[in-house]
Amino acid sequence: MRATVFMLVIISIASLASARTWRVDTAGTGDAPTLHAAMDSVMSGDIVLVEAGQYDLPAALGVPGGVQLIGESGAAHTVIQRDAPPGIAAVYLLSGSSMRGIHLRASTSPVLYSHGGTDIVFCIVEATAYVSLVQMGGPTEFTRCLLLGGALEFPLSAVTSILATTLLAGVAGSDFFSCDFAGAVDPSIEISELDFNFSLDPEFCGLSGSGNYFLKSTSPCLPENNPFGFAVPIGPLPMGCGSVAVEEKTWGGVKALYRDR
Repeated sequence: MRATVFMLVIISIASLASARTWRVDTAGTGDAPTLHAAMDSVMSGDIVLVEAGQYDLPAALGVPGGVQLIGESGAAHTVIQRDAPPGIAAVYLLSGSSMRGIHLRASTSPVLYSHGGTDIVFCIVEATAYVSLVQMGGPTEFTRCLLLGGALEFPLSAVTSILATTLLAGVAGSDFFSCDFAGAVDPSIEISELDFNFSLDPEFCGLSGSGNYFLKSTSPCLPENNPFGFAVPIGPLPMGCGSVAVEEKTWGGVKALYRDR
């Protein structure tokens, strides 16, 4: 019995020791020249660390079980993109894998497919066409994520996340912004104290389609503006700009600003 336990410990230590971090960069000078090459080389327990930049996928990318796909500089600076006709997901997360700090942007359908048992944290999943945004083959939880564009099918477990998409089930065809704290979102109501959900504009710093999804200082997704008073940030990105006050002036007042003094 002791020998068996000893061997299991040795095997566990060996597995941890063999775990590796694969760095990938846009120049192709990392530990693997491309994301696909990295995924072809990894073993369970490995990390694929993606440096800042935009990575255009020539084909669907599969993340094997037990492998972590991590954006080194976060979702604001790490974009994985696939421009292709709908039909095959841009990224497949196999059971036991995870994705963190990645901005996945695609016109595929769905944009992301999870086989279940995966963790998706601090990510932006964006559809650049009206396609299915995410599909799940098993339990999947989005935490501190932004789901943007396309169409979303429920049930979906998304905690402290922002959803800015079109709903296909529940409230059919309605566009909404929803910040969720406790599981399944119900955007049919403005504020739900039952699930701590609310449907308010998250107030991004950039215009629609700009890619700037940092939050304004007045965003309800920031803890200090949360309608429930919870000190919990929502979404993958922090405050990135202040609100700009608008002051009415007459035409004469505007011209006076430009007069020679």
